[in-house]
Amino acid sequence: MKFRSLKQKILFWFVGIISTVLIVFSLLLYILLEDGIHGEIKMQMESKTSFIQENIISEFPDEKIKLYSKLLNVEFVIFNKGELLYASNKFPLENIELYQESENMFFVHKTKNNTEDAILRTKFISPYKGEIILYLKEINNQAEKIEQVLIYLNPLLFLLLIWIGNNLIDKLLIPIKTLTRTTQKINIEDMPKKIHTPNENNEITQLMNSFNDMIERLRNGIETLNNFNHDVSHELKTPITVINTAIELSLRKNHDVQYYKNSIKTIQYEIKQIEKIIDELFLFTKYSQENIQSTFKYSYLDSILIDVISKYEKQAADKNILLTIKKIENIKKSVNPLLINIIFSNLIDNAIKYTSKEKEINIELFAENNHAYFRIEDEGIGIQKEHLDKITDKFYRVDESRNKKINGFGLGLSIVKNFIDLHNANLDIQSIYNKGTTITVRF
Repeated sequence: MKFRSLKQKILFWFVGIISTVLIVFSLLLYILLEDGIHGEIKMQMESKTSFIQENIISEFPDEKIKLYSKLLNVEFVIFNKGELLYASNKFPLENIELYQESENMFFVHKTKNNTEDAILRTKFISPYKGEIILYLKEINNQAEKIEQVLIYLNPLLFLLLIWIGNNLIDKLLIPIKTLTRTTQKINIEDMPKKIHTPNENNEITQLMNSFNDMIERLRNGIETLNNFNHDVSHELKTPITVINTAIELSLRKNHDVQYYKNSIKTIQYEIKQIEKIIDELFLFTKYSQENIQSTFKYSYLDSILIDVISKYEKQAADKNILLTIKKIENIKKSVNPLLINIIFSNLIDNAIKYTSKEKEINIELFAENNHAYFRIEDEGIGIQKEHLDKITDKFYRVDESRNKKINGFGLGLSIVKNFIDLHNANLDIQSIYNKGTTITVRF
């Protein structure tokens, strides 16, 4: 069965369960009451049978028997060896065979008038060998009255429980309705504020707290995205402006061939800069915590590091920088080798870029306490303390005027930080302004 709302589904199951409970409860109550009443009647009739056996049969035949019958307020017959010795005046003898043939010693049957009669058979051996059959007409069965009460009471109780259940469901669904209305209002331009959560600690409260956390993450994500878009547009605007200016100047009037060659070289350079930005941005979206594990394989970190260092030896030599490997150990780890290569490359590249000529850069790779450590220490320009927390943000550059001669877009360290996080590793940056920087990666 399909339901249009959660309330209808809950109410449907609530009604079904309540109906079942009421029916079962009523049946059990009726059966227990009826059994109890029949048991009580049987005990009374057994007591009267004992009285008959002790006071009537022992004196039988006697004129007092009619008096005892009236006093006991019960009809009965007495048989001796199958022969009828006595039958009270109102005993229905036409049904006597039915009573004698019944396997039950006590039974109750309904009459045509919808009343109940009780019959009890008792066998005896003294002073005769026979049986007594007691007949109690129209017994007072309170269970029948209870049945009538339940027939009228159950529908009223059923409607009352539905009304109570409906109100309880409405009360329970108030937070969910609030959550739905808030969700419908969510858009990038207008993020809703946090939903007020009750003090109760239950599943609904946990759901609302999770939703509030999600809103906060979305708000931070949108803010980051807006900043990211602003930074990207800012970074792309410069090369695009240079390209556009070069084209406009080239088209304004006729120039010699060399001028056009220089313009084309400028355009080509700026296009390469744009490509670098796009390539670096692509690295942020290519890998995530969900897909990175499938790319891991056991690799030797020392082999990757040696390959990277060999690529930067010429760049270091051009600045007369001494690239020293202080320690390198054979370490095998489950990693993404491409990303590890990029981490090592960016950190070594940054160290060379920001280190003055004729200085030294020290590199270490070692294992300690079940962790692998990569450390690079330079004697470069360093980073001021107030910039350390932001240095791994996308497009963040400490000083545009000071770094304008150094190629880069402020993405290097942010890429490194992202890839380190994907490996569940730690990045530690220690720096003293105008003295140098030490970067440690712990795998």
